[in-house]
Amino acid sequence: MNKKHLLLFFLLGALPLWTWAQQNPCATVENLTVGDITGTSALLRWEAGYFGTVSSYNIEYLNPDSTRTSISGWEEDHYVLSGLAPSTTYTVYVTVECQEGTTSNPESISFTTSCLSGGDILFGDENHITSRSFPIHKYALSEEIYTASEIGGARNLQSVSFQCSSANSNRNIALYLMPVEQSVLTHFIPIDSTAVKVYDGNVTITNGWVTIYFDDNYYYDGSSNLMVVIDDNTSYYGSNSPNAFFFVDEPVGNMIRIYNTWSTNYNPSNAGNLNGTIYHFRHRIKFGDVCNNLVYCVSPYIYIY
Repeated sequence: MNKKHLLLFFLLGALPLWTWAQQNPCATVENLTVGDITGTSALLRWEAGYFGTVSSYNIEYLNPDSTRTSISGWEEDHYVLSGLAPSTTYTVYVTVECQEGTTSNPESISFTTSCLSGGDILFGDENHITSRSFPIHKYALSEEIYTASEIGGARNLQSVSFQCSSANSNRNIALYLMPVEQSVLTHFIPIDSTAVKVYDGNVTITNGWVTIYFDDNYYYDGSSNLMVVIDDNTSYYGSNSPNAFFFVDEPVGNMIRIYNTWSTNYNPSNAGNLNGTIYHFRHRIKFGDVCNNLVYCVSPYIYIY
């Protein structure tokens, strides 16, 4: 029995603790969490409740085919769920069997398994993420580079997402992806025949993740670095806000260059003469890699408790 909780009950004028414990002799588990989620497994952790003597735990969840998986008599405070279906949402229930012969109320948690192959590729070290202001002009051109080692192999990309911290603006943009040998931007790189326009249309910039789905999937072969080119052709300032605030990853070197203008809408294929502003950070983005769950050989996952 926890003395701090005993004192808290009396200070708050609640039911006498002994009376409450008699009515609820088997407490629900505390701090139920799920982590180390893969396409086929996940690690559950929890702590024993404050009342009752734990004999064992019961774990139960519903499978995609509507059958139930039940584990009873488990004596540890953690459990590895295995044999799960990829890209599937599960809700897991944990109950306590107490030596007093009673069963606790269930505690539940939900999570979604990942793809076996593919899925989101998130860029940005959590320790270096900050929010920065970007002025909104009539036109803008930006280029930023993501290296082959960061992307980690061939990908079938279907979207890109930018994490916005504060903005409310509608913009008309063309988005290009282009393989490049450079890893830093010392100058603007004109797009050439290897560039692919993956999106051309309106984008609403709001607080949170702003996702742009490509008109067609883009196959990235994993060998070259990848340059993301955003050509803002909106032609008006936008009355909602003079700035957009995006989360960025810094410092990463000279890997983004931005050019804003009130008058001329420059063609990204003629961008070699532009100067712009170079920054030592990049947008925090996610590439959406097409989820592939038809993988027949999955590497094992090792959990260390």
